[in-house]
Amino acid sequence: MKFKKLGRSSRFNKLVCESIKAIDEDNYDTALSTIDEALELFPENKEARFYRITVQVAKYQTSESPELEGKILKNLNEFIRDKQNEHMLYYFRGIFRLHKQDFGKALKDFDKAVGYCDNVVAKYHLGKARCYGCISMFKEAMHDATVALEVNDSLVEAYILRGKCAFISGDTKQAFSDFQNVIKLRPEDAMMHIHAGNILMVSGAYDQSIKAYSNAYKLGQIP
Repeated sequence: MKFKKLGRSSRFNKLVCESIKAIDEDNYDTALSTIDEALELFPENKEARFYRITVQVAKYQTSESPELEGKILKNLNEFIRDKQNEHMLYYFRGIFRLHKQDFGKALKDFDKAVGYCDNVVAKYHLGKARCYGCISMFKEAMHDATVALEVNDSLVEAYILRGKCAFISGDTKQAFSDFQNVIKLRPEDAMMHIHAGNILMVSGAYDQSIKAYSNAYKLGQIP
């Protein structure tokens, strides 16, 4: 039996599948070389270009190589130049910049993600809230965390962020309310009970704070 030589599209799909298999096995070098080979066949393929960036980020998280960091930003910048209204790309670059503690540029990216998207996306506003929180703009952080929660009221990180910002700002009532919601969503997370206990202690609700610490102790967090 003679086997036909794979066509260009079939080879491309095969290489993408091999790259996905490699990253599932945490073999990032193979995943990258394979997706690069696929992109030689279709250099402008949007999905493959974006997938290459996600593989690079996954590898970067294991090594934090400055060389790889430069490649990631270069690829993102080139991709954004080609697709200037692609909100997901701005969000992705914002997350990367936030990880690098480049809060000003990350905030600009999240702003663009919000601006280019027709819908209100919770994670875009949560990204903004995280940036604001990191630069001590707590009122703005609470606002964007609230917007995120209006879209997704089970977004635990938004409650935690708003609760911490409220606590720092002196709004212990809002802080306690937020951590109560976190406890409802994560009842087995002892640290959330501890945060609630700290807030109650500062606000003078000593009996309730002791109860919160007791819950944390039962969950094994306090020795």
